[in-house]
Amino acid sequence: MTLGPLAIPRLRRYGTRLAVVLAAVLLALGLGEWAVRRLLPAFDPSGQVRLVRQGELVLGVPDSRARQRKNTGDYDVGVRFGPRGFRDPRDVAEAQPSDLLVVGDSFAFGWGVEEDERWSNRLEVHSRQRSFNIAMPGQNLDGYDRLLRHARALGSRSVHLIVSLCMENDVGLYARLGAEVPAVPPTALRPVGFWIPAAKSWLGERSALFGLFTEGIHRAGPLEALAESAGLVQPNLGAVGMEQVSETAIAATADRVAALAQGYETTILLVPSRALWLERSATEADHTHRVLVAALVARGLVVVDPRAAFEATGEPLAVHFAKDGHWNERGHRIAAQCLAHR
Repeated sequence: MTLGPLAIPRLRRYGTRLAVVLAAVLLALGLGEWAVRRLLPAFDPSGQVRLVRQGELVLGVPDSRARQRKNTGDYDVGVRFGPRGFRDPRDVAEAQPSDLLVVGDSFAFGWGVEEDERWSNRLEVHSRQRSFNIAMPGQNLDGYDRLLRHARALGSRSVHLIVSLCMENDVGLYARLGAEVPAVPPTALRPVGFWIPAAKSWLGERSALFGLFTEGIHRAGPLEALAESAGLVQPNLGAVGMEQVSETAIAATADRVAALAQGYETTILLVPSRALWLERSATEADHTHRVLVAALVARGLVVVDPRAAFEATGEPLAVHFAKDGHWNERGHRIAAQCLAHR
């Protein structure tokens, strides 16, 4: 099929108009980005918490300060990284045998709360015993092991360890120590629709305008509901309690924790799953919770479980942020009290 003599000029006109529109859109977005960064610096992603890979570890930028801000409005707090890239002003290399060493994921890191509000800092006040917090977001028990080995390599001599064990993220089929773990292609782990959270994460790390836009959606109830129905926003409790936890995974997790605890006087602080307090998953989650606690105790581990204290408030979900699964200041305070009363 060939184009007639009049079609080519018409296509050129349409192409020119499209190019002008795209240029205008890009210019408007660029000006908007500049204006938001200039007038509303809180939305500037360059000032947000940034973790960097250092060998087999992912740590904060040493001796830096940043902010941690949630576009739902749940929190806006300062984060200070110490000399080793941990959220701790002290150098873990100076930890003595009498000091506490704290390891875990974002719950122990203090995601969304000020440093002095998290449970490890509160426990230090209660116990009058120095604590060194080497927790890092996004880790599991294998990651905790790498962090502990790193702390020992730096010179830490602490023998008192508290492991924060998250029931929503840390229970899994861990390989036995020394066993070869087969590599799994990352694409095999990506669910359908993976591009949506990936695109949101990419934009959130780079665009102040995107941060302002998404916060506006979350602050407007009808728009947030519309975004959830379209699959663009994941409801806070949407995936909680939907997974099945096998007895094999529970046993493997307990074995991995016991291996992690070797060489330390160890206390396990449980982070109960929110599935315990959802009607659709309460029965299964209660079974998993009880079986895991029993498995840990059977391996000689000391377990501090704040579940009962959370439930005693009458609103156990209220110790978490309204639109974020992490503990708020109240949750950290209760967890610290449970540890102090151990």
